[in-house]
Amino acid sequence: RNLLSESSPPPSHSLPQSETSQGDSSAPNTVIIRHTSSTSSQESKSSINTVEQDYALKFIHYIIKDLLASEAAYVQHLKRLVQEFIPYFSQTNFTPSSLQGQIPALFANTQELYSLHSAILSALEAKESYPEEVCHAFASREKEFWAYFVYMKNSFQSQKLIERHDAKVWQQISQQLNIPHPLQFYLLQPLQRIPKYQVLLKDLLDYAIASHSPHASALDSTLNLLHWIPTH
Repeated sequence: RNLLSESSPPPSHSLPQSETSQGDSSAPNTVIIRHTSSTSSQESKSSINTVEQDYALKFIHYIIKDLLASEAAYVQHLKRLVQEFIPYFSQTNFTPSSLQGQIPALFANTQELYSLHSAILSALEAKESYPEEVCHAFASREKEFWAYFVYMKNSFQSQKLIERHDAKVWQQISQQLNIPHPLQFYLLQPLQRIPKYQVLLKDLLDYAIASHSPHASALDSTLNLLHWIPTH
């Protein structure tokens, strides 16, 4: 038997050449391997960040699309109040005697809300493809949202006035105007819109912060304002 051949180390080709160490453990080929691994990690992180950014952009466009559709419907409801119900109650020959002179009590500052959201809707329709401009549409009107405090303060009085009359009265008025819903339905829309804005503006704010938008601070103020508005 050849004992020397049994005790000799395995041939060097049993390990890849780049992984064998010869002498100093900091051989150049070892350093090269580590550098390549680091570069690969950086590329992987960059790829993940790009995917996250693409997802965030798609998500904010979905939010804007939803916002635009719901805002258009909301403006139409306010338009019913301003251009159909209020003129009807201004005509004493049509209005029940018990409701004459009750326009301020019933409608409060509905006209102000209609003007505000008509302007927002126009801005959204013109700039729906630009999230930054959508943020601006709300951020630039922060103070105008105070109009909701006036409306909400009056809503209790308006509701009491409606409850004092039979539901048939309101149904007859809607039928005369050829409107699908009674007055109560339209008067409730601003109260129901505030929680919707709280959700939508929170998503816009998250996007504004992530994209370092200059409108982030004003959006945050608008959102805080909306949280202070009582909705019931």
